Amino acid sequence: MKLFRYGALAAAGALLVACDSNTGGTPTTLPPQAYVRYVNAVSDVNTIDLRFVDFVEGSPNFTGVQFRQFTPYQAVYAGTRHMTAFVSPLPYVAGATPSRQTTIANLVVDDTTVTFQAGVYYTIYHVGQTGLGFSNPGDAGGAAGAAGNVPNGAVSAGGATMYVLIDTIPAVGNPAPAQVQVRTVNLGQPLASAQGLGPVDMYLARETDANLTVVGAGNGNAFTNVPPFPAAGGRTAYATVNTRPTSAAVVTGAPNCASQTNTFRWSAATAGTAGPALTSQVSCVIGTAGTTTVNGVAGAQIPGSVLTVLLFPAGKTGSAAAAAGAAFASPLFVTMIDKNPPRTAP
Repeated sequence: MKLFRYGALAAAGALLVACDSNTGGTPTTLPPQAYVRYVNAVSDVNTIDLRFVDFVEGSPNFTGVQFRQFTPYQAVYAGTRHMTAFVSPLPYVAGATPSRQTTIANLVVDDTTVTFQAGVYYTIYHVGQTGLGFSNPGDAGGAAGAAGNVPNGAVSAGGATMYVLIDTIPAVGNPAPAQVQVRTVNLGQPLASAQGLGPVDMYLARETDANLTVVGAGNGNAFTNVPPFPAAGGRTAYATVNTRPTSAAVVTGAPNCASQTNTFRWSAATAGTAGPALTSQVSCVIGTAGTTTVNGVAGAQIPGSVLTVLLFPAGKTGSAAAAAGAAFASPLFVTMIDKNPPRTAP
């Protein structure tokens, strides 16, 4: 028994020595990475799942992105990557049978291969229409193309196109006091339908104590004759404008974001017409100033902010996109943060 105990103790000691000799970890070096975000401007489906389908590591999945939504930047392994966009079954879980949900999830909206360069920021603009046009595919089957039905056996919708662009975001190191940079993208889609906005003039205004003062170049048109993306000029260059003063009073009757009017107001009109007509609204992105402990968040009030304002079309009548609510019956501006102001915290 004593010999057995001594042998067991010796073995335990040897084990401890072996463990002590392996005190360091194995460092992992990540492959080169790019950064990508996704904008859903497909005006006849409610929600899209965009997935990288080549391998798992370094592959962000943009799932459940609704029409008129966008994602934040996510890291992606650089190189030539394969992406596929599917119709998301999430909006139809309550009404569709499991087999119909499977049919929906297998509908391919788009499929493409893109080469991403390390350290570069990209935006995927997904525009057009799929041609499906269903609003509530919760039925038991139905003929291909019938109203409310997913076409039986369909594996590809087609029609919508992903455009992957390098974001030429300017370096904002020490901007002039009280200034931000903004650009616009007309996602109105050059379609022969109610969703085709055509070229537009976009107005940028700042709400003041007494009225709405238009800021921008020339006659007040911040961005003139902007064609539907992806035509040349559909994504404008940046313009430098003054921030929205934080001290201005609320304007009676002015549109606001939960009584917050310290922001920009955007309006759009058909190019060359007398004034705003298509849509007019404020942007709720006002931003937050940085402190010595917390870095700021970009917005209309924050100097050094870089913003992109997206003009989305209306949802196609009778489609899942339009069925999401009354707001989808008209064009809409949405503000996207490209770059936060310079860091103020360690």
